[in-house]
Amino acid sequence: MKFIREEGLAIPQLFTLRFLYYNKPKDLSTLADFMGVSKPTITGIMNTLEKEGFVKREHGVEDRRRIDMVLTQKSLDLFTKFESLTTYILDELVASCPENSLENLNRTLVALSNKLKDSIHREF
Repeated sequence: MKFIREEGLAIPQLFTLRFLYYNKPKDLSTLADFMGVSKPTITGIMNTLEKEGFVKREHGVEDRRRIDMVLTQKSLDLFTKFESLTTYILDELVASCPENSLENLNRTLVALSNKLKDSIHREF
């Protein structure tokens, strides 16, 4: 998380960037709903992120009146670095685990995955 702090990002800003990273451009109302904050609060967050070069505003493709928040290359580079660091940490962790622990972890993850799939299928 050192490099996140070096970028001067607060947790709400990081969560907002992460949401945009995985869900593509969104308008301020959608972002405010996701974060559970008011529109003026999300506007402040986005203004700061825009000033720091992490996002930009673009007109919607289907509705030019709609303004979407879009990640910049600076944000994409940040997430690439974050994913590389996460992969490195997980590789180191796995390399230090005994084989039987990894087998137990695998069984647990498969069981959790199956329960999640069952839960999703019941809801939809």
